[in-house]
Amino acid sequence: MASVRLQQVRTLARSYQHDPRARATLSRACSDPSDQVRIQAAKALADEGQETLLEIAERPGVSEPVAVRALEALGASLPAQRGLALLDHSLRAGRRVVARAVLADLGRRRGPEVVPRIATVLAVEHAEMATAAAEALGLAGGADAEEALVAALRRSEEAVRRAAALALGKAGTASAIPFLQAAAKERPAEWWFQRDVQTAVAAIQARLLHADRGQLSLAEPAGGDLSLALDGPGAGHVSETAEIADEEDVQPK
Repeated sequence: MASVRLQQVRTLARSYQHDPRARATLSRACSDPSDQVRIQAAKALADEGQETLLEIAERPGVSEPVAVRALEALGASLPAQRGLALLDHSLRAGRRVVARAVLADLGRRRGPEVVPRIATVLAVEHAEMATAAAEALGLAGGADAEEALVAALRRSEEAVRRAAALALGKAGTASAIPFLQAAAKERPAEWWFQRDVQTAVAAIQARLLHADRGQLSLAEPAGGDLSLALDGPGAGHVSETAEIADEEDVQPK
């Protein structure tokens, strides 16, 4: 029975993972009829099991939960090009659960080879997929990711705008703050969006305040409010308090 074989593989992976005989058994288990057994065995084999996990995740007709478990077992080992191909296939086939998982994996990979494709998903997809792409760009970070997220603040779907704001809170720079503030002022009635913008601005400013003192210095402008002065070319001030909207505008009615 598959459940018995799965338990045996788990025992080997937990207690005998480095034993050569156990690893030989785990290698054979990568050809088991059960995908669950194969995933557990391949995960235990680490690098040796990656191709098995990729085959399961990419196989046409495999259930989405099983494909996602294979992707989770791969973690950061998902090759960028195969991940991008799997993303494209999943989007075309309407396999949204797999597409979300791939987006998250690609976001954690970062790098110039994946960010443009994630940004495209954010720009052309709607609702669930666009939100997942925004979250992935928040994991990826970088100037291109920030540019795509700033553009998404103007989207009509509130869920996408909220995801973009929170992603900027994770990966945005001081340059994103004016765009966040402007987006919030354009939609004063959307309390949840206002709150997410406030959260994002506070997170960006917290990163700036805790940055290396060799790159950042505190200065007190003429108005007396604490601000952050960036050293070096293009230096400027970032106000510590986000000017988003009047207090009564951001309270639930």
